[in-house]
Amino acid sequence: KAIILALPIIISFFQVRVLDCDFYFLYSIGDYIVHHGFPFTDVLSMHSSMRIVVQQWLSSVIFYYVYTFLGKYGVISLVYICNTVICYFTYRITVLISKNDVIAVAVAALTNFFIFDAFMVTRPQIFTYTILMVEIYLLEMHVQTKKSKYLIGIPVLSLLLINLHAAMWLMLFV
Repeated sequence: KAIILALPIIISFFQVRVLDCDFYFLYSIGDYIVHHGFPFTDVLSMHSSMRIVVQQWLSSVIFYYVYTFLGKYGVISLVYICNTVICYFTYRITVLISKNDVIAVAVAALTNFFIFDAFMVTRPQIFTYTILMVEIYLLEMHVQTKKSKYLIGIPVLSLLLINLHAAMWLMLFV
């Protein structure tokens, strides 16, 4: 089973990863937030008088710090770390739901690779997918064990998602 879990992670390392075009905007917003606080008008475009709400402020700050201290490969490593966490929780959820069925775990691992790998880019969605997989796992653990302790993390995940990628917050309810 460890090979089934590791396969999509290992294969994803052979995919070409580059800094997404949006990354540079996110990095610049993170830089602005770190040095000047939250912008209320668009400071990075010709529309400098337009109001702006930075829905992914925490992602921007994370990208700013990772890129500043670790460079391009640090940001790409962050993408790999999120992908690894997503693969791990896909594995755990499948084991939990299928009662350890090896075929189901293998199908889930391959499906996970083919679906998620294309979306592993330097954008806030990597955090969103990670949070959603953790949420599904916690909900499934609650359903399987009937223990409320698994629900304690849901508000924390919600708070994280609001600050990392607010546009996707409603996905927690889906």
